[in-house]
Amino acid sequence: MGRLLLKSIGDFGKSPNTESEYDNQATEERIGSVLERITAVLNSKGNEKACYIFGMGAQPKSVYNNLKAVDGVEVIWSGSLLPKVIRFMGGIVASHAGLVKITNPDMITDTFDKLTELSMAGIYLFSPDFESKFVKEVISNPAPFSYDFIIKEDKGYFLYVVDADNPESETGIYEIVSYGKSAPESLKI
Repeated sequence: MGRLLLKSIGDFGKSPNTESEYDNQATEERIGSVLERITAVLNSKGNEKACYIFGMGAQPKSVYNNLKAVDGVEVIWSGSLLPKVIRFMGGIVASHAGLVKITNPDMITDTFDKLTELSMAGIYLFSPDFESKFVKEVISNPAPFSYDFIIKEDKGYFLYVVDADNPESETGIYEIVSYGKSAPESLKI
């Protein structure tokens, strides 16, 4: 099994709040298990986590337009990652990234499946105290060098990124997992 070179898809910043960070080849079953754990954490009593999914590009605009009509999902931002001089091609070239807030945890799996179909996507869980700063970071730079978007300032963060069409993986799927020292125990995988 090979290792994913994080530099090829972006990076994750170093933080003293991080307990573990790694990447692996993954399977659909593994992804399903992680999504079930995330859903359980968000549905648990006393949960104090904001939950966002960031689709990292290569989606048709219609994916985000369709998500706007889904209860439990709030599209915060979507836009083409094409350079401005050719952005007019966004209607025919799948080039959209987007940030979606999950307000109903039971919508995580369906939404994540849609956003990983043609592209990478990440699930971000963190304290609501960081929510406005996180949203501002994503919107101001949706194609950054570092894909953690400040959430590592929260000791209880959890980040799960999936690349579902990665040629470096024998399964075609890679996962990147990063979590803080105070992340929910069931997510420390």
